[in-house]
Amino acid sequence: MFHATAAPPLSMTEVLFAVPQGDAGDANKDGKRSATADEFVEIANTSTKDIDLKGWTLVDSDSWSFLTDKGKVAWSKAAEKLKHDGKDWVFVFPLCTLKAGERAVVFNGFEQSPKGPSGSHAAAAERNKDFDRALIFTMKVETSKVALGNDGDWVALISPEGKFVELVKWGKHDVAPPSEAKVTDAPAEPKGSVQRDTAGGAFVDHQTLGDKDRLFSPGEFKASTPDSKKPAKPDLAPAEPAEDPKK
Repeated sequence: MFHATAAPPLSMTEVLFAVPQGDAGDANKDGKRSATADEFVEIANTSTKDIDLKGWTLVDSDSWSFLTDKGKVAWSKAAEKLKHDGKDWVFVFPLCTLKAGERAVVFNGFEQSPKGPSGSHAAAAERNKDFDRALIFTMKVETSKVALGNDGDWVALISPEGKFVELVKWGKHDVAPPSEAKVTDAPAEPKGSVQRDTAGGAFVDHQTLGDKDRLFSPGEFKASTPDSKKPAKPDLAPAEPAEDPKK
């Protein structure tokens, strides 16, 4: 059973791996739905301090397995030889700052670009008003075959030092997560994206969070903590007795 924990300062908060059919699947708002291009991962700065994103990495199971020779090579060593040629599902953030409470969204981007300004592995992103002023990036993947697995896969958030900060998995996947990774399960067959219900909370089907017509919300996560939803503790001090007006 999943238990909510304190969120790390930088945390994955939403993943769209099974893009809905039709116009409802146009997550990057470029005017057309793409089973590949509209995939995205959202991260959020859940701390009270700014975070330099340079060197932070998102990678899926197949690309991690290939680049590390099935885990035989440390990620820090594999990343040194990484080429952003659009042939792997991997994104290394450039030099840029994610302020406290802000979000960044990375789209697959195959043959498409999201609406408004966006960045890449080589260039920082501007805050995009079409995505609640989140930083928007594209991987610029060059083949439709490089995509998240709908039936099963995992995505990891790795620090510049090569530490697995978070790993989100769903369904059945061929590549086992690294033993050192902190693993969180997500629903395997959501109607849209999977999103944390709170910072550090469980991943749930986005449709269950309120508005059933909204299947995803890239860039809009609010970094509330599990404790912020708890009712305030009652004041245990005895109340002063009311004065009897008849006296």
